[in-house]
Amino acid sequence: MKTDRRLFSKRFGQVLLKNVSIAEFEVRSLDVFPDCRVLEIGGGEGVLTELLLEKDVNLDCVEPDGRFVEFLSQRFSKYLEIGRLRIIKRSFLDIEPGKYDRIIGNIPYHISSDIIFSLSRFEFEHAVLMVQKDFAERMIALPGQEGYSRLSVNCSYRFDTKIVRIVSRDDFNPVPKVDSAVIILKPKRVELGIEPKLLDDILVKLFSNRRKMVGTVIKECPEGLKEKRPGELTLDDFISVAKSLNRRP
Repeated sequence: MKTDRRLFSKRFGQVLLKNVSIAEFEVRSLDVFPDCRVLEIGGGEGVLTELLLEKDVNLDCVEPDGRFVEFLSQRFSKYLEIGRLRIIKRSFLDIEPGKYDRIIGNIPYHISSDIIFSLSRFEFEHAVLMVQKDFAERMIALPGQEGYSRLSVNCSYRFDTKIVRIVSRDDFNPVPKVDSAVIILKPKRVELGIEPKLLDDILVKLFSNRRKMVGTVIKECPEGLKEKRPGELTLDDFISVAKSLNRRP
């Protein structure tokens, strides 16, 4: 069954991956096994879906667009009947966290940050995602680098992140304005010694004022950090700032 290009909607940030070899690379990188429980974020036209089902996995496919839900239901009806496939008509951001062996998806650029932060609520071994190239570079950026941000710090303690392939914008239809990247995420557990929400609140406050000295934004921060800018701080530095706020009367 061929995909009707009229199904694609700018509202959902949808583009068609023309180069099937990239999808094949993503599935190989996912390293699935028979009866593996997989969550696919955004089924779309079913390119990844088909490759995964050929591997005899148990697949939950989350797709918010009713037109694609109907398309996928027809295309993969036999897998629905035997219980190998479940199609969930909801946004990934609205589903309850669950336990999966693997997670995969070519995720919409406009909600990439929300999806990455939501992934930390799920239990999984590793994920293969395609994101905007610039976004992937910000995920792995280090202190002092141009793309270092709240996203970088959060990813540094939540995941081991690796860029495994750059994907040209010409591999999509319609052609987007930017290149993409395939990344592998593996969850890691780091004891912060503080509540993650407190740390994230600090990150939001400081990176919203990234050109200012830390001591100007948060007066209670440790002396050795007051003359630095947010983009120079390490994860341990941000934790120290958060702990200093916890100690104030």
